[in-house]
Amino acid sequence: MNPLKTLSVSSAIGIYILIVVGGITTQSGSGMACPDWPLCFGEFLPNLTTSVLIEMTHRYLAMVVGFLILGTFIVAYRSYRDTTYLVTTSGITLVLVTIQAYIGMLTVTSILDPAIVTIHLAVSTALFGFSVITALLSLRT
Repeated sequence: MNPLKTLSVSSAIGIYILIVVGGITTQSGSGMACPDWPLCFGEFLPNLTTSVLIEMTHRYLAMVVGFLILGTFIVAYRSYRDTTYLVTTSGITLVLVTIQAYIGMLTVTSILDPAIVTIHLAVSTALFGFSVITALLSLRT
């Protein structure tokens, strides 16, 4: 597999897992286990209670997925610049993950405002959709 295929498929799988972990975070009541963002109680590695572990797993996984998406866009732009649809879909995915990170911060700082939590889920769905489109398109190259 070439780098674009590896990164784009890994991004799509990572986003799917991230959505599942986000659901676990919500359903377990772990969403406010860390009251600040991006750290947890001002620390990169806080005392890991079960709730903190769930919340921080979601955050750290989001960071890894963000870098996978960034890598996908960079490879698409550098190596497939003539394939406009790949650059476009990977670019949209990169913009969406940036917006999603900001909404994730708002989710915590708003103390889980239901409207923001709903927007966070909606954007994650769009993010997943564009990542799947990018992955499928990359598999055709």
